[in-house]
Amino acid sequence: MLSVATCKRIEVGAVRGADAGGTSGSTTGSADDGGPTSDADGASSEAGSDAVVVDAIVVDAITLHVTGTAGPGCTGRRPEGMVEVGAPARGTPSGRWLARAAALEAASVPAFRRLARELEVHGAPQRLVRAARAAVAEESRHTILMARAARARGATPRAFRVPPMGVRPLLAVAVENAREGCVRETLGALTAVYQATRAADPALRAAFKEIVRDESRHARLAWEVNVWARSVLPTRVAHLVDDARREEGARLVSELACASTAPALARELGLPPAAIARSQARHARQALWAA
Repeated sequence: MLSVATCKRIEVGAVRGADAGGTSGSTTGSADDGGPTSDADGASSEAGSDAVVVDAIVVDAITLHVTGTAGPGCTGRRPEGMVEVGAPARGTPSGRWLARAAALEAASVPAFRRLARELEVHGAPQRLVRAARAAVAEESRHTILMARAARARGATPRAFRVPPMGVRPLLAVAVENAREGCVRETLGALTAVYQATRAADPALRAAFKEIVRDESRHARLAWEVNVWARSVLPTRVAHLVDDARREEGARLVSELACASTAPALARELGLPPAAIARSQARHARQALWAA
């Protein structure tokens, strides 16, 4: 059986599909360990036979292809202790969805800042530390893109608070990375791939195209952190990282099984149809998360 633990190289973001896009904007700030956040509606679109294909992971010499893409709610990393404040976003349905996306992107800023600090303390390779630090700036940029698009549709992202957090044991870092990075962020990157080719608004397609480039690197970082952490954790506890990944994958598949979105909203945002989202999650679970 293929094991994610043996992964040597990750390829996320090799897009083959319809038309592409460029870049669009927003704003939501994001400070040291706190930033903005928001509420929104998820979405799906009509079925699609020309599904995007992404090479999600290379295990040894074998490439596992994941076809289709994910549904809503998988944007960025959610930091531990995150608490949303203020009233839920108002505005159009698409504005609320984008406001929620902006909030999650903003929440990723302190999450990656903490990850970089913890990786350095635990002696991770410097390339992983540098990649986590680069992700801080990239998530700030995504926040701006999504919040600007949300405000153009009458919605303002909610703010959030993240309490000061110390450095955790490596096992705790690895478990969170498995849940938020290997599962949710990987699926979020695939969702952005779909939106970059299918959102109705060219400016949104451009924004998602920019986000795809960065989120693909973030997903790759998550899997590389996973491989490194498992290589240094004691054998007796390393399996807990795999358990967390499997549990989160199962949880996400269950969430998508119940998700539904108005077709008009899905078309506007370029979100995948519910059937494709569920298929994507099942494929990812079988090929990546359950390994």
